[in-house]
Amino acid sequence: RLGAATDSSDLEGQITARSDFRPTNEQIVATLAKFTGTIDQTPPAHSAIKIDGKRAYELARAGEAVEMKSRQVHIHEICLIAHHQDELLIRVRCSKGTYIRSLARDLGVALGCLAHLTALRREASGGFTLSEAVAIEQFRAHPHIDHLLSSDALLLHLPALSLSAAQSDKLLLGQSIALAPPPPYSEHSHLRCYDPANKLLGVVSLCQEKINPIRLIKQIN
Repeated sequence: RLGAATDSSDLEGQITARSDFRPTNEQIVATLAKFTGTIDQTPPAHSAIKIDGKRAYELARAGEAVEMKSRQVHIHEICLIAHHQDELLIRVRCSKGTYIRSLARDLGVALGCLAHLTALRREASGGFTLSEAVAIEQFRAHPHIDHLLSSDALLLHLPALSLSAAQSDKLLLGQSIALAPPPPYSEHSHLRCYDPANKLLGVVSLCQEKINPIRLIKQIN
């Protein structure tokens, strides 16, 4: 929403400043383009980032001054979907760690009219999209329906490697395993490993014809 800044950079905060200036559509599109790529961004004070062991929002709500350090985030894509009066609808594809509240705040400053976030809808995260999501109400109404994804759903972009029973046992002890012949993957590749029963063991790295455990899944009998 254009025309006002808040202390939390979203609708729940208190308005700290107002502006009567309103940019044109052309100015908005041109300014959005400046936010693509790697940018410096300061997280909002009302965030979960820890400062001296405490959440920033706890300090901010207690009335303490919170100094947030800027950091680099990457905006892969940002575009204007709709513009109606003081409301902008924007779609953003960004790196982890990006604060959309900060983006709204900084966009308002860059446009010269101030702005804050009024709504946020996450459409995708990694390889998962909103179309695959299940509403909590639906889950509560039908808890018997299996809505859970397989444990390797997050890892399907990695090459798969099947191990023997002996190799699986050794890997689960945290030991490296020499492979002969080595799998047809480049050195230092990350692989997902399975035991003979096709159970996911975890993620390993391949280096010098050996696989080294990175993250393993505890096996429960």
